[in-house]
Amino acid sequence: MAALTIHERSHTGERPYGCVSCEKRFFSEATLKSHQVCHLDERPFECSYCSKTFARKRNLQEHLSLCQSDEKPYHCDDCSARFKSKQHLRLHRRLHTGEKPYMCSVCPKTFHYISDRKRHELLHAGAKPYSCQTCDASYTRKYALTMHERTHTGEQPFVCEDCGKRFSKSSLLKRHVARESCGVKRSSSKLQIASPGRKSRSQKEIATSTS
Repeated sequence: MAALTIHERSHTGERPYGCVSCEKRFFSEATLKSHQVCHLDERPFECSYCSKTFARKRNLQEHLSLCQSDEKPYHCDDCSARFKSKQHLRLHRRLHTGEKPYMCSVCPKTFHYISDRKRHELLHAGAKPYSCQTCDASYTRKYALTMHERTHTGEQPFVCEDCGKRFSKSSLLKRHVARESCGVKRSSSKLQIASPGRKSRSQKEIATSTS
């Protein structure tokens, strides 16, 4: 009977359960409880690929389907950025439009994303809920703690495909590739290789210039 009542609300539009933290309303108490998790600081579900954390397991599963794929079908009309989902593109567009819909509850500062606002509000509270078990360091974000812990464990999960050098952060790997130009060097070296009995492009150019 309860299931039928909840189903009928999808037709009538009745949403008797309201969230005390925001203005959203829901058909059932179970849906309300699932929603209220987003207002908590707890994000127990972590992506094993990028260390991003989520409040709900369902959100992690959706993220994993995107994180494991290299396809980025959604592109920004204002820049060359590409994204794996329409949601990510929509959020990115705020950087171009200047939209900052989330205001700090303590000061007038506004933010593009609600996650940035929550992280900022922790600074007002002085809260650093994520503590290192090896030293006294503590952080406002779990991701920052994960990065810090690698200084103790020596973990370096990001590998340069061209030279094999390893890094603890993806940003360090990107900086290495940009500075060392590993991919460019590899491509250039491939262009210089000629099959037996054939001249490479550079050899042909030299022969032409000296003839």
